[in-house]
Amino acid sequence: MELHQLLSTLTELVQVHRTLNELAEQKKECLLKQDISNLDTIVRLENKAVHRLQVLEGIRAKQVSQVLVTEQLSQKDQTISKVLELLDEDEKGPLLNVYQQLLQEVTLLKQKNEQNQLLIEDALQYVHVSLDVLVPSVDDYKYTGNQSETAAESNRSIFDSKA
Repeated sequence: MELHQLLSTLTELVQVHRTLNELAEQKKECLLKQDISNLDTIVRLENKAVHRLQVLEGIRAKQVSQVLVTEQLSQKDQTISKVLELLDEDEKGPLLNVYQQLLQEVTLLKQKNEQNQLLIEDALQYVHVSLDVLVPSVDDYKYTGNQSETAAESNRSIFDSKA
């Protein structure tokens, strides 16, 4: 019975990761289109999915722990891989299939998040460059005591040199 519950939890984890992957793709489109209002909505939906993911992960850890206690093994290494080692071939099949799906979804989500991170960094860099162009430097308005010396220095080129 514990194995069936674990399989159900893993299936739910796969579904939540698929949802996060879809949201990551939508986020990418919003970043490319600079659609901030939809981006805000997507981030809120992501937060809800991440919260659900955390709850499911806690449930998964308890279920793995229960399986390990039932098999009278150490609860130190509470992983699905450890549970898979304990199972017969006929029990292992469905759990292994869902576990592999979960790993694929997690890997895909990691890649999409890295792409979105790069898009966000590019957008921030563009904003910083735009601000630098629009807002003059503080040094342009700074008072210097002797204007004639600074004017003479600014007329010299960095290529001026004595031969």
